[in-house]
Amino acid sequence: MKFKQLLSAGLFLCSTLLLAQSDNGLFKGDQALTDGFHSKAWEFYKTAYSQSSPEEKTTLLKRLSLAAVKAGKEAETIVEMNRFLNNSESTKIEMSLLAGIYLSKCNLELQLKLYGEAVQSCNTVLEKPEKLPESTLKNALDFAVYSLTKAGELQNASELIEKHLKSFADVIKAEQQNARLKILLGEYINAISILDKYKDSKDAFTAFLRFWAYFKANETERAMTIFKEEISKLESSPDPVFTAVLIKFAESIYVKQIIESTQVLDIAYTLEQNSDTKAHIILKRAELLIKAKRDDDAIKTLHSFEKVYPKSNKILAVYLQLAELYANKNTPETLSQAEKYLSSIIDNDAKTNSQHVEALLNRGTTRLKSLKYKEASEDFTLAASTAAVYKMPLKEISYSVYMAGLSQYINGSTNRNFELLSKAAEHFKKVIEYNSGFVEQAFIMRAVSLRKAEKWSEAVDVLEAMLTRFPKNDEAHYLLGLSRLSSGDIVNGIKTMDKFVSQKPDDPRAPQALLESLRAAIYGLDKRQSFMQSLELIEKFESYSKKSTKTENYQSISPAILHLKAILLWKQNRGEDAEKNWIAFLNLYPEHFLAMEVRLWLAFKKMREIPANIESAITFYVDALAKHKDSHLTGFTFWQFSKALHEKGSYSDSLAKIKSAENFYRKHIKEPGALRKLAAILFFTGEVHSSMGNHSQAISAYIEARELAADEDIKTALTGRIGDCNFALAIKISDDESKKDDFAKLLNQAADAYGQISKTEINSAFVKEQALYKLAKCHETAGLKGPREPQNAELAKALEYYWELFFSHNDKRKQGVQTNSYYFCRTGYDLARLQLMFSDPDIRSAINTYKILADSKLPGTAEARILAKQLTEVSNSRK
Repeated sequence: MKFKQLLSAGLFLCSTLLLAQSDNGLFKGDQALTDGFHSKAWEFYKTAYSQSSPEEKTTLLKRLSLAAVKAGKEAETIVEMNRFLNNSESTKIEMSLLAGIYLSKCNLELQLKLYGEAVQSCNTVLEKPEKLPESTLKNALDFAVYSLTKAGELQNASELIEKHLKSFADVIKAEQQNARLKILLGEYINAISILDKYKDSKDAFTAFLRFWAYFKANETERAMTIFKEEISKLESSPDPVFTAVLIKFAESIYVKQIIESTQVLDIAYTLEQNSDTKAHIILKRAELLIKAKRDDDAIKTLHSFEKVYPKSNKILAVYLQLAELYANKNTPETLSQAEKYLSSIIDNDAKTNSQHVEALLNRGTTRLKSLKYKEASEDFTLAASTAAVYKMPLKEISYSVYMAGLSQYINGSTNRNFELLSKAAEHFKKVIEYNSGFVEQAFIMRAVSLRKAEKWSEAVDVLEAMLTRFPKNDEAHYLLGLSRLSSGDIVNGIKTMDKFVSQKPDDPRAPQALLESLRAAIYGLDKRQSFMQSLELIEKFESYSKKSTKTENYQSISPAILHLKAILLWKQNRGEDAEKNWIAFLNLYPEHFLAMEVRLWLAFKKMREIPANIESAITFYVDALAKHKDSHLTGFTFWQFSKALHEKGSYSDSLAKIKSAENFYRKHIKEPGALRKLAAILFFTGEVHSSMGNHSQAISAYIEARELAADEDIKTALTGRIGDCNFALAIKISDDESKKDDFAKLLNQAADAYGQISKTEINSAFVKEQALYKLAKCHETAGLKGPREPQNAELAKALEYYWELFFSHNDKRKQGVQTNSYYFCRTGYDLARLQLMFSDPDIRSAINTYKILADSKLPGTAEARILAKQLTEVSNSRK
């Protein structure tokens, strides 16, 4: 047993020693390579190579090269290969080719040199085929074609195949390779002639090459047939460029065959193995769908990318694209979805500088579409500051600031917020100061913002400054004229407009410039200037409309000129001439949008006639409503129609029309001036109800009108109307003992209203005196429920107010101060009546009051003289 063990040990030791001598380096190299010690393996192989026989060198060179590549020592490998290569042509071919393959990540020039050496070695072999075995010849051909192809010498590779076609081990494979080279060389017809010999073949590579060749030869239909019949049925990719060719094919057909193009890409995606390329195919699919205006399908495709590749380095770019597609749909839901995607990009730490700024700009635009003006402005402002931090071009910063200003301008214009419009103007000013893109637009928008904010003079300054830099900007000339007109500098405004029109008579804005000038002249100049300037402008309009090559522009505003001409005549108290022009207008332009305003003017004229021609006015109101149903003047027309019916005494019809006016302005409540008009309409609604005796309904209308009214005088008038209605309601139930509490409450509410007016400092003396008179009436009415004696507090209070008012009026009259004679007389008669009302009448005071009234010699005081005489006789008879 021991002998056997010793023998085994001896044999093992002996074999180990032999291995150490002959193959120790190879063994150690294999072990080191397996363990991942690539540099160590390279050293072991190198040692073994130096000790190997010529027959072993080929095997060792392959392992040495492999270890060298993994260890990053490709260059050293080439040095060793060049040193130890033997003179065998087949070995040199193989080694040179192997070196080129391993050197694919190194110096390209050296790689091509080695391929060249391989080709030269192949040629040497091919020149003496009789001295070499057939297998060596066939290997040489394969290596030569491969080397030439890798070296980019496609034409030489193709010629080599054609020259030695029958010497290849696989002739069909060689022809396939040649056809592939022909396609790469652009010789598509030659490639097709080669491949059509094998069109009945079931070979996948042949099918792919035929598809590729027909596609490149612009025979798209034939290529599509091959795709559908053969390519679409493949289960694996037949060529490294397979996917790239399918993508190019899909791009070429998407315009006319979008469904087929997506099918092509779907096959490419299915057969592709590389994850990055698969991701690229999905994105290409979405790109083609977007180009074909198939946004819904593109969204689905991008969502699939989002689901499959959530960690892709292109995911933020996909979010950008999805956001754009959703934003383009422009619905509240899709805009919200777009905003979410853009927010995801903005909040993502992996975003690039350009993505960060682009996402902010796109979110600002999306929010602008969603009418989130404040948030949009904030996004654009942040985009500007972010672009500045990233040191992006100043033009991009300017654009962001410009958009921030535009957001504030839209917000300010929509809500008539002058503060926001002023802020917008400051943003545009900053863009101008940057002087890097958008300067000309920023000048215009700054001026427009200031005009909207009614800062006319500042707009003039901006436009004058702009014209020193951009003297040929027609919009600036036009806006300068408008701004001067708006600022009250009407003469210079008209001159600016006149210059603009004379230089640009064919400009589309030229007729409007004349129209605005005429409007300003009519409404803004004194009577004499207005007449002369307006006539001159009308003559210029008529002249330009004949001379201009763009007569249609002038014809489009002819109705407005005729209307303004009528208004000019009206202002000159030439009502009949104005009416003739308005009637002429309706005959010429019965459907024009200004025809409604013309009908309202004619109705207004009829209402101003003495006596008022109410029926004729009503006819114009009816026509206006029937022929201009969608006009912005509809509410105003109902309002004026209601007034005419009220004056006619048709209170129920008047109430129906004023209700229509109310509904119109409630529907358009956000439009400029709508609140003010609604307050006025509710005021008149109360008047109509009061006329009908519907005092409770009138009070409701007056209260809402007071809440909406901005003018303090109107609020005071409404408070007075509320007092009047409460007083009237109290009078209605004054004789009903069961309602004495309601009577007292209503009377107190009326007295509170009048008292509030009489004590408000900002109210005029006349308004205060009128309220005090009505307050006295409230106290008198309340006092009449009690005994007729001075101890009656309510009657005493009424007497006090009448006394105060009457003698205040009398003192002012003596001093020559203008007073309201109507209330002076009414107060006097009421004072005297109350003085005589008590059980112990104050006859002497009443006589004195009547005498003061009679001495004033005002209309309506003759009766006071008679009453004073009668009371004096009564007083004397009692004595």
